[in-house]
This record gives sequence, C-alpha cells and structure tokens, in this order.
Amino acid sequence: MVLFVVFLVVLTGVAAAAIDVGSWYLMKRKAQATADAVALAAAADLPNAVLAGTDSSGYRQRNDWPGAVNLTVSSEGTGADTVTAEATTKAPGFFSRVFGIDSVDIGARAVARHGSYTGWSTNLAPWTLTIDQLVWGQTLDLKVVPGNQYAPGNFGAINLVVPGKTECVDANGANDYRDLIENDAHSCLIEIGDQLDLKTGNMAILDAALQNRGAINNFDPYRLISTAPNGVEELTKLDDPNIVVIPIIDQFVNGSHPVTVVNFAYFVITSWTKDNVRGRFVKTGAPGGRECPSTPGGHELCPIGAYDPNGISVIELVG
Repeated sequence: MVLFVVFLVVLTGVAAAAIDVGSWYLMKRKAQATADAVALAAAADLPNAVLAGTDSSGYRQRNDWPGAVNLTVSSEGTGADTVTAEATTKAPGFFSRVFGIDSVDIGARAVARHGSYTGWSTNLAPWTLTIDQLVWGQTLDLKVVPGNQYAPGNFGAINLVVPGKTECVDANGANDYRDLIENDAHSCLIEIGDQLDLKTGNMAILDAALQNRGAINNFDPYRLISTAPNGVEELTKLDDPNIVVIPIIDQFVNGSHPVTVVNFAYFVITSWTKDNVRGRFVKTGAPGGRECPSTPGGHELCPIGAYDPNGISVIELVG
C-alpha cells in the first residue's frame, strides 16, 4: 500500500511537470518565430548594417518576446548580406520544481540572407533593353515603333527559351512570341550570362496579344506602385496582367545575333499600340522559392546569388 501511494505521488509529479514541458515547448516555438521575424526584417535593410539592427527591433515586441534578441551581421557574398538572430530567455518552472528545476534556458536561432535572383522564368516577356538604357521610375518605350529601332532590324524583341517536347528549345516565330506575351507560355530558365538571339522585325501583334493577356491599356502604374519609407518606389503586388519581367542585356547589335543577359527587372505596362509598348521599370524584390524550370514540366527553383542593387532582390531564411 505504501509503495502504491509513493507511485501515485511520483506519477502525479511527473504529470504536473509535463505541463511545464508543454509550456516550454510553446515558448520554444515563440522563440523561433521571433528569431525568424527579426532576421528577415533585419536582412531587408542590408547592406546597411546599422539600419538593420534598428529597424528590426520592433519585431521582438510584435511577437511579445519577453527575452533578448541578439543580431549579428556577416558577409557570405558581397558586402553585408547575412543576419543571424538569436532569441533567448529563461522560462520558469512551476510543477517541475519538485524535481529541482526552477527554470530552463529557451532559445532559437535564425539566419536570413539578402541576395538577388540570377535566373528567371515565369512571366518573362520577350522584350529587352540594355543596362545602359535602363532607367528606374520613368515612363519609357520598351518595344519601339519603326523608325526608332535600337539597331538596324531590332525593335526591342528577343528570343527566349520555351519548353519543347523533351527539352527546352529556342523560341521561334510569331506563335511563341505571342504565347509569351499572352502568358499562355512561360520561358524556361534564363540565367545571367546566357546568350540569347535578338528577334528582328517589327512583330506588330501587340494589341491583340496584350488584350488576350488581360492587361489594361492606358493604365495608371500607381495602382501597383507604392513609395517605401526611404522614398524608393516598389510594387504592391507581383502578379498582375500589366506586370512583366524583362531580361536586361549588355548591348544591341545589328540583326539577329546573340547578346548577353546581365540582369532582370520588373516592368509595369502602362500603354501600347499594335507595335509599341510603354511603361516603367520598378526596382523591387520577390519572395524566395520562385520556380525556374530548366526542363519541360520541371520545378527547379530560380538560382540566387549575391545581392545586386539593380537586380530582383530576395530575402530568405537559410538557417
């Protein structure tokens, strides 16, 4: 009988202590959520390490974190591009005190990196511009009209790479060009450093293709653009018929000859005619996990490299 009573006492103590363990587990999850949020918020301000530490402080309060959060900024690529956030606290024990446990150390760690996409696929439009001609936040012509060619025979169109039956192949002809504009087809992975052929000829099928896409002519870009606290324009959404991604090239050459892709940029279409597209480039970021198939039906992720202030930035948790 005495042994049975002792057993009940021990069993009751263990059951009560399990309540503390559950509470510590919830606190551990809150620590991880806080570390993740702080790391991502701080990474968004990189390469400005001072601003990263200041601007992210509010995320600790938003997660109602009772302990400390320590930030460390480091460089994995070019400049300050990585933030490590460690959330720590002491969680009290109540029922576990019968086993001599007054408190436990709770902590979590998160690592976030600020990089840029070095490859793209989805919503890539078959138009281009050179890096020297790229101007942010100003209305400009992208696909130009006859008489304003970038080079003899070149009106701003470019051949992308599209899914074939068994592999990705060079886009060829008006059908591929139209399908890419209408968003009925998507390019396969295009990477910085790839060479693509310029597409010669006026290709005056824009009006019907953009209408089929669902884009709005004479569109107010500020329906999709906001101004960040630092005064820089940014997109409020990334998926809209009036938004495309443009491969930026090194130069225009005469005729249908290869040129080199040097970057990618978001472009808001504001107006068009049958052979002209007008709009504005907006410097903005994109979430991680974007797909860039390198084979028909593939689901490979778009490659990410060092942060490029003129590229499509991405902030992701890497640890």
